[in-house]
Amino acid sequence: MASIFAGEARRPDGRMPSGRTLIHFRDPNVTEKYARSVMRAALQRHPSFMRFGETLPEVRLQYIDGMRIGALSLPPALVSSALRDENVLVAPERVLHAALVMPGSDDDVKDTYSIFGQIGLNATGTKSSGQNVTVALLDSGTPTHSDLHPRTTAEANFTFRESTPDNYGHATHCAGIISGPRTANGRNGYGIAPQVNMIYGRVLDRNGDGLDMNVIEGINWAIRQKADIIVLCFSSPVSLNATPDIYYEVAAEVARSQNILIVGAAGNKTAGSAEPVHHPANCPRVPAVGAIDRKGTPAPFSCTPVTGGDNVDLLAPGELVPSAWLDNKYRRVSGTSMACAAAAGVAALWAEGKPGDLFKALSSSLRGGVVQAP
Repeated sequence: MASIFAGEARRPDGRMPSGRTLIHFRDPNVTEKYARSVMRAALQRHPSFMRFGETLPEVRLQYIDGMRIGALSLPPALVSSALRDENVLVAPERVLHAALVMPGSDDDVKDTYSIFGQIGLNATGTKSSGQNVTVALLDSGTPTHSDLHPRTTAEANFTFRESTPDNYGHATHCAGIISGPRTANGRNGYGIAPQVNMIYGRVLDRNGDGLDMNVIEGINWAIRQKADIIVLCFSSPVSLNATPDIYYEVAAEVARSQNILIVGAAGNKTAGSAEPVHHPANCPRVPAVGAIDRKGTPAPFSCTPVTGGDNVDLLAPGELVPSAWLDNKYRRVSGTSMACAAAAGVAALWAEGKPGDLFKALSSSLRGGVVQAP
């Protein structure tokens, strides 16, 4: 199946628009009934609405009451015109992509590299294991790998055209880094927090592409599921001096008010270029995780702080990281996705001790900017 966004041109600022519009109702007293009625009135301008109503993904209305955020299948100019009398913020929805560097390589049992040493984790001596901690991975679905499946406690699907099981591999690999086994028969262990409870929200398709609003719906679901940590291992490029999107700021603020940590991949840059931290990790309330290589130096593919861009808040291993893959296999993959998953795993170890402000506890342990296990 081809990507649902194939052939779409990127804007000069690097953003790849979905063709839909995000809306934030700024009035804290607006009701869901009123917001939906206003949005539905605007949606009636869609040429397919009269014939199909809201039965097609391309004629879709989404709304999250607690965040006062909605999405419409109309371009921003048309939405702005339709809602000109409302107190709203309007912006084009972005297409996001899994933050991994492809292709990876099949795992080699002769490769003895482990990320454990770089994050201060002793496979047999570290007592924390993530017990009674819930991590929400919003990604390409629910892993079916035998190492991981027993740890799944909830799942949901926020995509339009996919089923829940992971058929891309990205979610499986990231989940393995977070919750796979520390020790394994006949191979090296690779999971940081093997006793953590995992919940999975599918927001990416089988090509690793996803939409902002589906992610925000996933964040809202994870909050309701009482997750301790929400993991966003995907990104979308931004221009220098770009203003972070209010939509993720609102979602992250709701999460933070309930002591839930959201971590995001800093993004992968073009070789030899300097790129600011990608969306949504450029939002101040979403800590951005950059990658280090196997030698402990900043990985060449990882977005780094640049003038006019946002900072990288945390670093974690992200080069040729071994983990689980599709079809019960294993693979070494690089990317800030892997670093983000590693940071989430370390955060789960800290969360086991219930520190309150999890980001403060995590950042206070940094060694050379790299997250460290308790």
